[in-house]
Amino acid sequence: MKIAIYAEYFIDWGGGIDFLRIILKGLNKVSKKYNLELVVFIPIKTNSTFTGLKLGIKKIINKVLRKKKYHIANHQFNLEHVKNVLSNEANLTFVTFNHSESNFIDELKHHQIDVIIPSFSNLGSSFPFPWVGYIYDLQHKYYPNFFTVSDIQGRDESFKQILSNAKAVIVNGQAVKNDIEKYYQKTNKVVSLPFCPLYNPESIEINSFVNKELPSKYFIVSNQFWKHKDHKTVFNALATFYKNGGDKNIHLICTGGTQDPRDPNYFSELQELIVRLNIKEQIHILGYIEKEVQLNLMLNSIAVIQATLFEGGPGGGSIYEAVAYGMPSIVSNIPINKELMEENLLFFNAGNADDLALKMQQVISYKKLPKELIIANAEINQNKLGEALYKAILMATNF
Repeated sequence: MKIAIYAEYFIDWGGGIDFLRIILKGLNKVSKKYNLELVVFIPIKTNSTFTGLKLGIKKIINKVLRKKKYHIANHQFNLEHVKNVLSNEANLTFVTFNHSESNFIDELKHHQIDVIIPSFSNLGSSFPFPWVGYIYDLQHKYYPNFFTVSDIQGRDESFKQILSNAKAVIVNGQAVKNDIEKYYQKTNKVVSLPFCPLYNPESIEINSFVNKELPSKYFIVSNQFWKHKDHKTVFNALATFYKNGGDKNIHLICTGGTQDPRDPNYFSELQELIVRLNIKEQIHILGYIEKEVQLNLMLNSIAVIQATLFEGGPGGGSIYEAVAYGMPSIVSNIPINKELMEENLLFFNAGNADDLALKMQQVISYKKLPKELIIANAEINQNKLGEALYKAILMATNF
């Protein structure tokens, strides 16, 4: 069976690329068992005036219909980076094409594709190839203040269309499936993917950082500076950690983009909070950094902190990585995070800085898990993931 991994939208952000890596890792694990061949389809931009006009019209139409923005890969450098990253997870064929529905269908026919997985957008009930939809989360139902009215309407419309038109839909956790049935409809279409960290024992080695601007002892937060990631609680917890007698030589490193498009003033508010709390010297905000550097920073940390108020998958990307390498972690006790059953995890009450400060003190005594245990766990998780993905594929193809 030939599987099209549809990369549209996912390649525009780091978390999306990591999600594709997870999908590929799972399918690759069962590829021999089920005779699967994986082909990654990447839409690219052309420079022709005609294509530019079509994209402009598409954007306008999507805006009117409150659909998601029309994203495609723009730079060859980024394209090659995506290919290199994804190639580490499986034996792949890559297909790039000038983006349009007709070109996409022509390429699917040419490569004799049997099914598409995952599709971020609604391909429609009449699309000539079976497809598996993807719904990331229903955050807008819990935190509508983080969204505009049109964004909320657009998310609802998009998700309902996917549920109506796809024969199978994958989600990152049981909590997302529960939310779909709570807010939209009871359905047998939704397949909840099991937690499966991205682990490659040969992909990284622990290096000693000699950068004098960075501390030798630190906690790390690797999230975008978006409101629902709740950096405010982490910063307040750090101040409380020191107030309670915690070692002031233990700092906090933050990586990830500093802009929240939904609230352009949010990062400035966080900077003001840091000053008020008198912890400016102990916090190091690095912004976007290379993946290898970020992972090495994680591996040299005391623990990873994930204070998120909402996620589509257990722990979010940073905890996937932390668990994958056996690192101690502190995570908020929101429902989807409670699906994490891994070792080396501490839960704190979401939004409670005092509780987080206590867990920060407690986790200092934790140690990284042995490599042998990590590998054994990874083998189990990857098989479970592959079987769940294959179940969704069978549902989509009516096999």
